[in-house]
Amino acid sequence: MKVVYFTKEYPPCIYGGAGVHVDYLSREMAKLCEVEVRTFCKESDVGDVEILNSVVWRDIFEGSSDKYLKSLEVLSEGISLLRKPIGGDIIHSHTWYTNLPALFGKILFEKPLVLTLHSLEPLRVWKKNQLGEGYNLSKWMERIAVINSDGIVAVSKSMKEDIVKIYGISEDRVEVIYNGIDEEFFKPTYNKDILLKYGIDPDSPYILFVGRITRQKGLDLLLEVFERGDFGNLQLVMCAGAADTDELRIEIENQVKRMISNGKRVLWIEKMVPKEDLVVLYSHAISFCCPSVYEPFGIINLEALSTNTPVIGSAVGGIVEIVEDGVDGFLIPIEVKRGGEKGFVVLNREEYIRKFGEKIEFFLRNRSVSLKMGRMGRKKVVERFSWKVVARNTFLFYKRILKI
Repeated sequence: MKVVYFTKEYPPCIYGGAGVHVDYLSREMAKLCEVEVRTFCKESDVGDVEILNSVVWRDIFEGSSDKYLKSLEVLSEGISLLRKPIGGDIIHSHTWYTNLPALFGKILFEKPLVLTLHSLEPLRVWKKNQLGEGYNLSKWMERIAVINSDGIVAVSKSMKEDIVKIYGISEDRVEVIYNGIDEEFFKPTYNKDILLKYGIDPDSPYILFVGRITRQKGLDLLLEVFERGDFGNLQLVMCAGAADTDELRIEIENQVKRMISNGKRVLWIEKMVPKEDLVVLYSHAISFCCPSVYEPFGIINLEALSTNTPVIGSAVGGIVEIVEDGVDGFLIPIEVKRGGEKGFVVLNREEYIRKFGEKIEFFLRNRSVSLKMGRMGRKKVVERFSWKVVARNTFLFYKRILKI
């Protein structure tokens, strides 16, 4: 069997959970069958995996700042992945960026198409601010691919429910296969020199946030929790790279500056942190914080738990299928209504801020308990979320679709 992956992200061009997923899945899948990856990343060169890089037709869009053109540029780059005929047995696409060209590949070369949906465009309404009218196109590209696909992988049970509800497809077409973790890499790893490298005070406790600066991740919520709480010498370390929009970056920047001027210990690491350093940042944190307003799964929570670090996260989506409240972390109830300037409104914002702060204080006061919870988290991750298991289940799904 040969599988051809379509993906925007691939090593070393990874900035989110979908990229991590394709990276590890393709490597494990290469042990079971032949693998080809077609990607937007121009620098990819990974072991035994065959690579085809995209070609960007940037001249078409040069000199224009219209937001909607971002989605057309994505489409043009995706189509360039079809400049070589598709062989093999099955096409597997990840995220809306490549779903439409993957569908074209299905039609052109008569191959069955599998989609892994890491999130759903109709539920990410804040992207209207990022893509303008192009958001209508990204939603359509996802919808047309879903309807015409041969099988869909949902990264959580919550995600499957949303897919069936929004797109009206049969549950039988959707297979729940969780994301995985490299538990041999993401393990408790301590090195104070790495903390000093990033300006973190190794003698003071800190909580950690890792993620893109996007409305979905709820970073403004965490900042408000930290700004309003009385946490003594606690540090907030944010590993947060490029923002979805300039407006959002400025908003977060102003919020951080105000907090620092008021004596809050906030450290913003704006560059991409290498995985070798990130595992150390996870390990030293008293807690990992995931204040997402929408999170179909959340690989970052697996990474944190795998390093013996308990999680405080929103009780949404796939997070509730990873974190067990009171056992390896805490889940904070959140009520989200889509709409408004940000694309969403947190209806119980005051209660959410208060309860999140209380759990941070709990970990500050009860280090022995938090360490015990972290160990429980790693035990669960090792048993349930291995990439070998993910690859095996995905391979069996391919065989079901191919009827072999």
